[in-house]
Amino acid sequence: MKKEDKENQNEIAEQKLMAQSTVNDLVDNQIKGDSIAEDLIVLLGATDENFDNPLTRELEHQYDTLTGDKLKQLKASVKHELQTRIKMPIVQRELLDTVAEPERHKKFKLTVKKVKSGMIGSEEFPMFTSDDLGKFKVIITPSKKTEDKTFEEELLKLMDKHGQTVADVRIFCDNFAGE
Repeated sequence: MKKEDKENQNEIAEQKLMAQSTVNDLVDNQIKGDSIAEDLIVLLGATDENFDNPLTRELEHQYDTLTGDKLKQLKASVKHELQTRIKMPIVQRELLDTVAEPERHKKFKLTVKKVKSGMIGSEEFPMFTSDDLGKFKVIITPSKKTEDKTFEEELLKLMDKHGQTVADVRIFCDNFAGE
């Protein structure tokens, strides 16, 4: 057996082991993700009238006590892991849907945010005061879905995109109808 063939076989064997490990990690992460989703449903479901719950209080505590790399890691985890998990459809549906409004998760979104000065006294967040500054709160906001545009709005946008005028479109339609 040539040396190159043996190296190729070793490389293939390493890649196979890496693939197996990756698949196992994916399965483990899914199991952990499901568990985290269930925990988030419980914790966020315990939100009180001040938009607080055990999760928000723990986040505040850790933000106040951690420093350096651990604080950076926590911030990254909140931004990339926690917020992503909160946005999971199962979490949103479980927390937002009610008997009175079963499709509420399509109209609103739930998230956890740290209250910033711009939020205090704003129209969007009238419930927050200066006492809430820097604290984590559970927030429910309307989904920012784009409203359906009319045919005319879409046509004007398309005409603008291609540099066409109403006259150009009329000529095109007349010629197209004659074919």
